[in-house]
Amino acid sequence: MARLIEMLLVAALVAACQSTGTATIAPTTAAATASTPASNGAPTTGPTTAPTKPVTVPRVADVPLDGTCEDENVSCLGALEPGTTYATKVWEPTMSFKVQSSDWVNVADLGGDFGLLSKRDIGDAIMFFRDARSVDTSVGATVTDIAAWLATNDELTVTPFVPAQIGGLTGVMLDIRTRPGATSTDPTCPVQVCVQLLRGDDPVPNDPYQWHWDWSNAGTEVQRLYLLHGKDTVIAIFVDSLDGLTFDGLTTTFDEMKPTITFG
Repeated sequence: MARLIEMLLVAALVAACQSTGTATIAPTTAAATASTPASNGAPTTGPTTAPTKPVTVPRVADVPLDGTCEDENVSCLGALEPGTTYATKVWEPTMSFKVQSSDWVNVADLGGDFGLLSKRDIGDAIMFFRDARSVDTSVGATVTDIAAWLATNDELTVTPFVPAQIGGLTGVMLDIRTRPGATSTDPTCPVQVCVQLLRGDDPVPNDPYQWHWDWSNAGTEVQRLYLLHGKDTVIAIFVDSLDGLTFDGLTTTFDEMKPTITFG
């Protein structure tokens, strides 16, 4: 159910892919005019085809932010108020937290993922995932294995991972950017380059409510990732700036939120 929440919020303008349906963006076909020197030194002009996908996902403003759930079958906390202690109802391990402003909304509380979506910078999110794995099935399932794989991924620019502790759990923290010149690893990507990162699948056999999620880094998107040692699981937290421009403020906001987080 990859990025299902954020895709709902930004409709077709989203930075990552989802397994239950793919958000798309209308291709642009406008031609650009380029000047090139002719053999006699006089410039000539000719049309060149513009990329059919944008570099990054544009932000949108006309989205519902009233806190209603995605649909009648999904639990959600709705619009969040500062100072109130909230707790997940479906996502496990149960997590309680507070927000420091009224800029956040939760529109879905699911088995595999739980997200806080920004009402101020549409498209930014703080996402919590359980049972995180690399999209490369040959990579081990530990925090160290996943962090090391990300650090050596040629399509990414990744900061050295450092120790982290949140809500009683320990792990590592690293920042992720798409490397200039990277090749898209996701054919459903709505922008020019998406690099697939992590995914998760319901570990319970024959679960009638199975969940799946996956997560990518798209275009100029910048994300801070926490990988934490949970009980029999790896928990991933993405602090996600959709176009990278809000990254510093967003990470400061999460730093203020971190002391209020407790994992049950």
